[in-house]
Amino acid sequence: MPQTPLLYTVVKHWVRLGMSAYFKRYAITGLQHVPASDPIILAANHQNAFLDALAIAAHLNRPVHFMTRADVFAKPWVAQFFQNLNMLPIYRRRDGVDTIEMNKPIFEATARILNQNGAVVIFPEANQERKHNLRPLHKGFARMAFGAAEQNQFSAEVKIVPVGINYSHHIKARTSLLVQFAPPLSLVDYMPLYKETPQKALKKLTDDLAPRITPLMIHIPNGHYHATIDYLRTLYEPVLRLKHKQPDNLPQNYRRQQLIVEALQKLALHQPDIMEELAHHTQALKQQNKTHALTPDTLAKPSANIMKTALYCILIPVLLPLFVVGWLHHVPLMKLICFTLHKKVKDLNFMASVKFLAALVVFTLFYPLVSLLAGWLSGVWWVVPAYLALAPFSGKVALFYQETLWHHIQQQFTYRRLIAKPNTALLKHYRHICTLLHNLIP
Repeated sequence: MPQTPLLYTVVKHWVRLGMSAYFKRYAITGLQHVPASDPIILAANHQNAFLDALAIAAHLNRPVHFMTRADVFAKPWVAQFFQNLNMLPIYRRRDGVDTIEMNKPIFEATARILNQNGAVVIFPEANQERKHNLRPLHKGFARMAFGAAEQNQFSAEVKIVPVGINYSHHIKARTSLLVQFAPPLSLVDYMPLYKETPQKALKKLTDDLAPRITPLMIHIPNGHYHATIDYLRTLYEPVLRLKHKQPDNLPQNYRRQQLIVEALQKLALHQPDIMEELAHHTQALKQQNKTHALTPDTLAKPSANIMKTALYCILIPVLLPLFVVGWLHHVPLMKLICFTLHKKVKDLNFMASVKFLAALVVFTLFYPLVSLLAGWLSGVWWVVPAYLALAPFSGKVALFYQETLWHHIQQQFTYRRLIAKPNTALLKHYRHICTLLHNLIP
């Protein structure tokens, strides 16, 4: 297995820590399916630029190499930095070069990595899109795998590990991320066909990978009802969860959403009139909810326990001082980062990735600098470590205050006002949707 650069190890743990702050909820499943020492290609869906690669690599207990667009390697010092992070340049047709010729050294390099029992992350869709579906796969990963086998006289037992990446929102921070790994495909199973007809083996392996990735992600085929299905999978998931008294965790939430998506796809195919009715009520509900901003969980649950609401009302003034400290240390700086990026980043596909890395770098520098400043102004040495601990802690309190306490009170107040008028249009549309879906999904 290739030696892990020190910079890679440091950055991996740094990124993992950053993800725990950037995402409100995130989970990794199926790590037991990733071989510990075999040569592997991790083949994943691609929705969010290099944040996808970071989401995979940060949680593996082995180093991985990434394919990265070649134009970012233009400057020598940048190229050296990326190489220390195990990144390899890959040329695309849009770069205006002969991709087959220019990528030969890269395919040779990946073959060497795999033949040293290394790991490579690749996105077979060959492009990215902020939509919950899997686009047609390209054969590059298969060429890479068979190329490594050929270089090693077909003795390398390369495994292809399917990976599914699911974002609840592709741009916003403090949302959820679920990464799922499945049992690998073994290249050995395709060797007889490859030795007989290489092109058929490439196609067979590519065709076999797609149905291994789709169960790991929310896959909604492009079509007239794509937006409707995408909205209803999150709207009805809490109802299904409460109906079956199931736990609220990302892997199970994902499975329930998958059931909803599959049921709605069948409905659109076999009963388009009912699907059209659902689409009408969904659009009306979305329009009505713009002013109320009620979450699916609030709409699905009965009014919250009064004792819980009372406790939250007590905690709000008690934690207010820490909330103010946390807000002042984080929100203005984060607003400045977002404001700058919205002016600089033209391609929204890169917004979340750049925002994550910018926040990670800025706050890593900000915490020690503001702690040193506090120590210098106070003239007391212990203020530095105390402030260094207080600043991120105050941020966690501020998030809890805003996302849990204040959000709960606000949602309950809005919901209670609505149920006081049971014939409100929003509630009528919501109940009609739930009735239709209740009959559709057991």
